[in-house]
Amino acid sequence: MKNKDTGRVKICAVIGDSESDMSKEMMSTIRREVEKAVEEGVRIFIVGGANEFEAMVKMIVTCMQKDDPKLNIKISSEFPLSAAKRDVADWIIQTRGEIPTEEELIQKAIFYRSGILTAISDMAFFYAKNDVESPVYKAYLRAKNARKNVINFAVLCNADK
Repeated sequence: MKNKDTGRVKICAVIGDSESDMSKEMMSTIRREVEKAVEEGVRIFIVGGANEFEAMVKMIVTCMQKDDPKLNIKISSEFPLSAAKRDVADWIIQTRGEIPTEEELIQKAIFYRSGILTAISDMAFFYAKNDVESPVYKAYLRAKNARKNVINFAVLCNADK
């Protein structure tokens, strides 16, 4: 289904912290929100699958595809973290003239990748615990402040304690 306003397909970015608390309640909530997104016209879910949350969304969308091929929903993992790390490393070397540490590179690449994915998406599913040092939480706040349609499942399911 195309967006009535622009005629283009709606996209949902899926971004999660490396540690997520997957419970039956969480899985049910994810399924319900994926179904709502599909009802609202989302047809492409960009999922890295690098953590439990992303893998769960990918599994739910894949099952929905098999159950009803007419939905025409797709999974995409077009922008892997390795590509983001390469871009960020090049940028740091060019601007600072030094090679970043692996930890800095990973943190900045996650933030960079998350920012790009939310920028190109109509909505975003996050699993981001309230941790000001987390690049995923920082990306969530940026998307929220930009008034993107975002859902933070860590908050929605009270996993952010």
